[in-house]
Amino acid sequence: YILTSTACPATVTSAAATLQVTGETTIDAQPLETAACPGSDASFSITATGAGLTYQWQVSTDGGSTFTDVSNGGTNSTLVVSGITSGMQGNLYRVKILSTCSTSPLVSASAILNINEATTIAQQPADASVCINSNAVFTSSTAGAASTYQWQISTDNGISYSDINGATTETLTLDGVTAGMNNNLYRLAATSLPCGTSYSNAAALLVSTPPSITTAPSSVTVCEGENAIFSVVAQGTNPIYQWQVSTDNGLNFTDVANGAGSIYTINNVGTALNNNLYHVTVDVRACGNLTSD
Repeated sequence: YILTSTACPATVTSAAATLQVTGETTIDAQPLETAACPGSDASFSITATGAGLTYQWQVSTDGGSTFTDVSNGGTNSTLVVSGITSGMQGNLYRVKILSTCSTSPLVSASAILNINEATTIAQQPADASVCINSNAVFTSSTAGAASTYQWQISTDNGISYSDINGATTETLTLDGVTAGMNNNLYRLAATSLPCGTSYSNAAALLVSTPPSITTAPSSVTVCEGENAIFSVVAQGTNPIYQWQVSTDNGLNFTDVANGAGSIYTINNVGTALNNNLYHVTVDVRACGNLTSD
């Protein structure tokens, strides 16, 4: 701008001003199809040119018939979709772009979200109670994507796990378990690409030693009205006792009431009990039972 005065012959020139002309808003890179695993995040991005750009991402869950605005984080050039679920398979995402030079939004192409199939544990392994020197079997199964299998063991109550060599099927068989393996934990790791590894629950190995009787019950002689006490000393893992009586010289035995311990007491003995026979069964669930003399 040049200002000239007729009264005082002089010319004053202003600073120069720049005219910037912005072209129409254009999309340089459209959002692309994206695949994600359940539980992970997916992202869609767009590159656009224009002045004062604002973004609004939209989603369609009906194949593109209708779109609704994405409220959480949907106003940037990149959209992050968190917490992917299998139910989001086929969702379409697009973005509306406004600029200072546009009176109507520019809408991008739609990009589809595909969900990669993950491996899930369909059958959890169960605890195994076995007798020492026998075999233990753990079984688990998976659903979803095909996967590779690896059984793992923990000897520190689940704090850490390590792979078992050669244990790469859905069934784990342990031959000839020992007492030192008692309370070990076992789990199955199922790995699929690209969604990673799923782990089963841990199952415990419970190893029992069979019952043995170190001191058998002895015959008891008492006076009428006194108490008669029979006892047994047995070994084994958590033995269960059941005393029994025979009133036909040992042909048949039946359980007695209150006879579930290693000591059986008959209070206030009467003459009707004379010559009854008493023995005890010692039961270790995983290893069977044993009957005393």
